[in-house]
Amino acid sequence: MTPRECSELLTYASIIDNRTVAPETVQAWMEVLGHLDVTLARQAIIQHRRESTEYLMPAHVIRGAQRLRAASRAIESAPTCSRHPGYILTRLEPICARCQREEQEGD
Repeated sequence: MTPRECSELLTYASIIDNRTVAPETVQAWMEVLGHLDVTLARQAIIQHRRESTEYLMPAHVIRGAQRLRAASRAIESAPTCSRHPGYILTRLEPICARCQREEQEGD
């Protein structure tokens, strides 16, 4: 993320919590969050706002980004149905939901 993106991210956060976004604030947050993708950081802020009443801190954004990345990897690596691309198989069901429906409709 760039300093400008970090400033925009903090401005977005300030809409809800009225934080002051000074150049020093942006610099401090950049030191902690500069390695994150700004889109992922914004999604983490949104998730934090949905789940918590705590004042947003950099650690919340980092943890949220880690959870979002892990969830994304889990979806990307999930096995999919060979007959219906995009339909995910679970460990409990060896066939996808669409295959199950087709079997039920065939009965």
